[in-house]
Amino acid sequence: MSVDVEVELPRPVSLGAVARETGLVLGELLGGTVVPGFDVLDGDGRPLSGARLDRTLIGERLPPAPDGNRPAIFFDLVMPATGDGVQLMVIDHRPDNVFAIISPYRTCVGVTFAVGLGLATARLTGGPYTDEIRLAEDDETDPEAVIARTRLTAAGVDFAEECERYLRRAPAMTAWPTLRSAAGLPAWKSRV
Repeated sequence: MSVDVEVELPRPVSLGAVARETGLVLGELLGGTVVPGFDVLDGDGRPLSGARLDRTLIGERLPPAPDGNRPAIFFDLVMPATGDGVQLMVIDHRPDNVFAIISPYRTCVGVTFAVGLGLATARLTGGPYTDEIRLAEDDETDPEAVIARTRLTAAGVDFAEECERYLRRAPAMTAWPTLRSAAGLPAWKSRV
């Protein structure tokens, strides 16, 4: 089952702003549950933080790829407290817009993380949000409407439990992913 999230990026935005907004959106989705910190890594696995993270823009046109393929850049966002993460691919679909494709670890935390990142990105850029799990059940693309329709109404204590509770309300997510989080698993096991 594909659980990718896609956002069209009609205007560039700082990756630092996206990271900060992602934490806020996850808190909104989970009814105020405390969200653990996460790290942003560049395509070579180097941490991005502070001014470097704020200077990194996504949504700008990318230089053509030398091999003729669509140009793309990659980032990983990882949550050390749970072992979960997402891969953010920013791809230039010339002549159309630039898009963000977010692929989560196949856990409840990973998928919820991807949803939060996608909604935060859409909120900041004004682009439409699309998820393949149909959280809002009616193909709603406005991030504010998706947040309003799908958020939990009360905070829980355990972040991973709340991610599972959030996802299980979607008809396509009642039994999958089977793992709540990637805590204790080798990194490669959570990605499949």
